[in-house]
Amino acid sequence: MSPRTPEIDGLEILGYPLKVEVWLWEKEPESVEEEPDMIFVLWYR
Repeated sequence: MSPRTPEIDGLEILGYPLKVEVWLWEKEPESVEEEPDMIFVLWYR
């Protein structure tokens, strides 16, 4: 589990279906604008 992330800790699911994208980089990016090495997509229905 990643360390506490205040920016997203308070997210609340308000309805379904929903899509969650997790952007992953091999090395820490300079910014989140940088293209990720992999995108993991979760669909909840």
